[in-house]
Amino acid sequence: MNRGPVQKRAALALSAGVLLTLSACGSPAATPAGECDVPSGNSSKAITVSGSVGTEPDVSFPTPLIASRTEVTTVDAGEGATIGMKTPVLINFAVFNGATGEAINPYSPVSVSQSTGEPQIVTLQALSALPGFQDAMQCATEGSRVAVALPAKEGFGAEGNAQLGLGENDTLVFVADVVEAYPARATGDPQAARSGFPSVVTDPDGVPGITIPSSEAPTEYRETLLRKGSGGKVAEGDTVTLNYTGVLWDTGEVFDSSWENGAPVQFPAQEGTADQPGVVKGFADALIGARVGDQVLAVLPPDVAYGDQASGAIPADSTLVFVIDVLGVDKADG
Repeated sequence: MNRGPVQKRAALALSAGVLLTLSACGSPAATPAGECDVPSGNSSKAITVSGSVGTEPDVSFPTPLIASRTEVTTVDAGEGATIGMKTPVLINFAVFNGATGEAINPYSPVSVSQSTGEPQIVTLQALSALPGFQDAMQCATEGSRVAVALPAKEGFGAEGNAQLGLGENDTLVFVADVVEAYPARATGDPQAARSGFPSVVTDPDGVPGITIPSSEAPTEYRETLLRKGSGGKVAEGDTVTLNYTGVLWDTGEVFDSSWENGAPVQFPAQEGTADQPGVVKGFADALIGARVGDQVLAVLPPDVAYGDQASGAIPADSTLVFVIDVLGVDKADG
């Protein structure tokens, strides 16, 4: 069966399951979006890191390393913009116990899709289990590597975290790479609305609201551009980073949305088969030929969606409507 874009995304987690064990009870609220007031200090400066951004670092620090407050030191300064709470990013990092120097989580992407095994895009907003880490990462820029010393009490509360072997006075050590950052919404030029299509209005954050016309659902695939971008062009087989919302033509109800799930997603621009990952044909058609910055409105009749088979919240024989913001493309040939 095709792997469609309507599947619920797996919970964000470190590969070793660290984030699933975190508890932010009693911890301070994160810094407002786009602000960074986390200082550097002796503890974060004591973390020695070698290697290039995007590759596994060689990390050392004196033990026990103790920080009385969250500290962050830039190891390598990236040339991109500073990231905020809602910036979609690919972050790789390693985590260590500051008391023992032992790795809690080896260097890996912050989240890996359970369906594809590929790194997934996240936002700092989604990493609410560690507000101190959220604050520190707002000091980072795209392409940078930072070292963070985080008191356990600022991530887990007064008790620390026994499951990870961290007492209330222990410190977590992060070495984090901001590998890539993406826009949160389509950035292309607005296009004139076309008659017969659903109408779309976006809120200030770019989240689309979709209104279905009173006419009968079309029986053939249709698409139109709501925004026209000028970035890279998507070819079949490329991996596309995107935000999307899908609704049912018959009811106008949202059946899936990356916006609601908290972060953009990545899908291969190809129809899924038993032998290759992908999406339903109509969704692949909407991606192939699109450019980064485009916002695509696509109407998928059942024959290019799920046909006479129900899928999750989608009844059999449903016509689907998608609004897709194309945020980035990774070429299949590398």
